[in-house]
Amino acid sequence: MSPDASSTGSHAPPAFVQEYSARMFLNCSIFKRKILPPQLLPAGPYPSVPPIMVSYRDATEEDLPEIIALLADDPLGASREDPSLPLAPSYHAAFRAIAVSPYQRLIVATEGGKIVGTMQLLLIPAVSRGGSWRGQIEAMRIASNQRGRGLGEAFVRWALDECRSAGCLSVQLTSDNARAAAHRFWNRIGFSPTHTGFKIGL
Repeated sequence: MSPDASSTGSHAPPAFVQEYSARMFLNCSIFKRKILPPQLLPAGPYPSVPPIMVSYRDATEEDLPEIIALLADDPLGASREDPSLPLAPSYHAAFRAIAVSPYQRLIVATEGGKIVGTMQLLLIPAVSRGGSWRGQIEAMRIASNQRGRGLGEAFVRWALDECRSAGCLSVQLTSDNARAAAHRFWNRIGFSPTHTGFKIGL
């Protein structure tokens, strides 16, 4: 049996901290395990495109070849990713690390059983901004032959709802300076370039 905290000089967190932590852990568990039903995309912003049924689900390791192919299917991704089979072990190791984390999800968007998009979604706790949580979108891609149909915007709206339901105060992302079209997309759907990001290779 562990010694009583009061006799060792250590202190358990205050009850309200324990309650808040338990609530956020529950939110993260729901975030990780939520069942994702198909969503009917409205034709509103895209009048020439009929409504389509898109489903969002957590990726499986068997999805990795298609996910990496999506990531490689643009000028920047082509120089960063290697979709050749068998995939490098590092891809599988990264997938397994994401799969066991309650704060991360690798998501695929599917239409008719075919993967048409992917993103990595993170929940980040912070002691700044009053101890708030924020969401982060990483590595979002829509298949190049499926762009212009509203799939990207619908995918992001879904991700915002997921982060909101998990208790996040805001959602952030980074976009390479070379991706001018992507910058227009993010601005159009309501994201603002409020910060300047910096990076260093290791």
